[in-house]
Amino acid sequence: GTVNSQFSLTHVKRLGDAITQLKSNRFDVALLDLTLPDSDGLGSLDALIHDAPDLPIVVLTSTNDDELALDAVRHGAQDYLVKRQVNLDILVRSVRYAIERKQAAVALREVNETLELRVEERTAALATANESLRQEIESRESIQNRLGLAQKAGKIGTFEWNLLTDRVTWSIELEALYGLAPGSFDNSHAQWLDTIYPEDRPKVEAELSKSRQLRQGLDLEFRIVDSDTSIQWIAIKSNIFLDR
Repeated sequence: GTVNSQFSLTHVKRLGDAITQLKSNRFDVALLDLTLPDSDGLGSLDALIHDAPDLPIVVLTSTNDDELALDAVRHGAQDYLVKRQVNLDILVRSVRYAIERKQAAVALREVNETLELRVEERTAALATANESLRQEIESRESIQNRLGLAQKAGKIGTFEWNLLTDRVTWSIELEALYGLAPGSFDNSHAQWLDTIYPEDRPKVEAELSKSRQLRQGLDLEFRIVDSDTSIQWIAIKSNIFLDR
């Protein structure tokens, strides 16, 4: 059946006049003749899209050229009509289709732009977080380096002894006090006990046992035999930290 629709049509003969109208008035769709006095072919379509990117466009031509139709759609037109084949029903359907398709395309574009913006914001936030983390790592490394220098200057070393796993972490500076290379104590206390002067070892082992039973830190002095077999005095002061 016939489609009953009403249109308010603004007719101009030149593309320049059409663009002027678009600057001062709102239109739902444009019917673009590809043969105009001041423009011709797909150049007219490109110019109109440039000035009104969100306006649905139906191209009108007097030539039944499928290749031109395809090019027009590729350039951004929503539909293509041959003048001699157009009747009211075809025109109305084409206009409605063009409006709906353009609205969907604009909505999709806006969604994509929003997603891209969110991705950019998230990427920027991650970059900022990564930079903060890098600075924190550098700061901690700097603090650790200064601590190492201070321990070397003061002939001090540190250790952490996990009483549940019996794993000991020795600082490089502490192993150096015994004249040993880093890692020589191998995260245990057995190799460390072997360095203690034999006469002092029973006292040290007794203090270790007492410390573990009473959950109190060590405070003792003892002799060691370092890597060049010389005897030195070592002092230990420690605290025990309980999880609960």
